[in-house]
Amino acid sequence: GKEINWLPLPYPIFDENLNSLKPIKKNDEIRIICVSKPQKRKRLQEVVTCIAPLNKIIKERIVLELCLGDIRNYTNEVCELRTVISRLGIDSMVNIHTYLSPTEVLHMMQRSDLFLLASHKEPASYSQLEAIACGLPCIMSADNGAIDMLPIGFGIRIFLEIDNLLGQLIAGIENLEKDRQLIQETKDVLKRLYCSKKTSRSRNLHRHP
Repeated sequence: GKEINWLPLPYPIFDENLNSLKPIKKNDEIRIICVSKPQKRKRLQEVVTCIAPLNKIIKERIVLELCLGDIRNYTNEVCELRTVISRLGIDSMVNIHTYLSPTEVLHMMQRSDLFLLASHKEPASYSQLEAIACGLPCIMSADNGAIDMLPIGFGIRIFLEIDNLLGQLIAGIENLEKDRQLIQETKDVLKRLYCSKKTSRSRNLHRHP
């Protein structure tokens, strides 16, 4: 067939609201936040499976915050996810949040330490850009279209296969302070590239994870 050349379009991300976000002082635990619909391609069961051994590897307590949004059409998927969490014995490590407002999600990001999005064949997500605005280092799958607009390596870690996710999580946690500094540089770059007072509607236009 005819070859199609895709051109990534940089959509504006830092309106005045995002530009003003700051991290909030954390507890001793490390909070990993994932903002995602509970669809199969989001690979949340694989995420919680990777999270399970972290408390035996990392000295700090690890907590996974799963923000799933509106789950009315995903009852079976959420039930399966809860079953996997219970089978792994990590109920105390995973908090599932549903029906949060965009403002509530941002507040949770401000109180988190690391952002994770493990989606398979993600066209172009938006939530990791909000995470960057909150100063969070990010871990993302390599087939997320949004990485074409991000300076990979500057507080942003990429995994090629789901089997590589645990290694990237460990590296992200062990290098958290360094990555926090790098993600601030990334935020400054993105602000210069994409910030515009004329694009304050962008967050509503691109709210899906």
